[in-house]
Amino acid sequence: MADTFFGAVVGGTGQGEYLAQTSYLDTAAELSKIDQKAHHQTTEDGKPLVYDMLVTFSTSPSTEVDAPDKEALAEIEIKTVPENWQVRNACRQAHFLREDQREEAGVVKQSIGRYAKTMRFNMDFQMYGIAYSPAVPAVGDNTNRLYALKDVSGLTVFQGGTWDYTQLAQFTEDAVSGVTSGDPFFLNVLGTHSAAAPGPYTYIGVVQAYNQRRQTVRDDSTLTAGGDTQFIVNDSPFFRIPIQDVGEDSYVEVTLDEQDNPPYDRDADSGSTSDRLLAQPQAYSQLTAQNTVQSVRIQAPLGLVEFESALAYDDQALRVKVEVLGTYEM
Repeated sequence: MADTFFGAVVGGTGQGEYLAQTSYLDTAAELSKIDQKAHHQTTEDGKPLVYDMLVTFSTSPSTEVDAPDKEALAEIEIKTVPENWQVRNACRQAHFLREDQREEAGVVKQSIGRYAKTMRFNMDFQMYGIAYSPAVPAVGDNTNRLYALKDVSGLTVFQGGTWDYTQLAQFTEDAVSGVTSGDPFFLNVLGTHSAAAPGPYTYIGVVQAYNQRRQTVRDDSTLTAGGDTQFIVNDSPFFRIPIQDVGEDSYVEVTLDEQDNPPYDRDADSGSTSDRLLAQPQAYSQLTAQNTVQSVRIQAPLGLVEFESALAYDDQALRVKVEVLGTYEM
């Protein structure tokens, strides 16, 4: 299996030093080009695949004669989809909903396209907004995709074939006419939906959709003092610090409010700043004139990676070597 490819980010012209740029990588799509076979973000039963990757950044020092010897050339932060139970369950739920929708629509398995058996997600709405169209990012293009290069020095890309992203459809019935219509939408792992409920949607965030659907625990899962039998056995020394009367009553109050809520954000509708809807940093690198090459190893669920980079000078090229060491189910 071919497991290594290169991509590139090109700095801006006349837009100042350290222009911030965001580049998205869909590893499965790029591996499929160079390996001449389909690679997947998920298994056929909807489990996300985690890509174990070694990523190497390289660039060239400035050609300006007065450039300092210890010049900072680039800084790069790598973010990925979180590797947690919410992402796993959200992707699987989307998979099973697609299976149900196909069955209800009468679509038999024999008619499903060869490459439509597994799910294909965008990372977030920003990645969704960049059409998959292989080309080297334009100079100073602040938001782009990273495509596999066929010529690393000349920065030309493999064209590959067609890479379609998964869609589902929401069916709505007109209250007056009774006519049912379908509104298709794309699936992003992270971020919010394109519209408030009930839509129609252009895209949705599957983690947000999953959390809106699942049943959550109450804010206060223990009952108020007086009607609760949980503390009827009060001989434990833990309930008697410092003395039984005052200590026990005080501790009951503490217990009702202590460690009762989860230590993570579980608000299903807190908007795009919610912890659960954000990509997670995995690595941070800085390249200098004395250190123009640096490697980091990351674990990327679904093979989706976001590179946030800032390059030091105009027309600078940051080359990115991606080596996939293996994949495993989340």
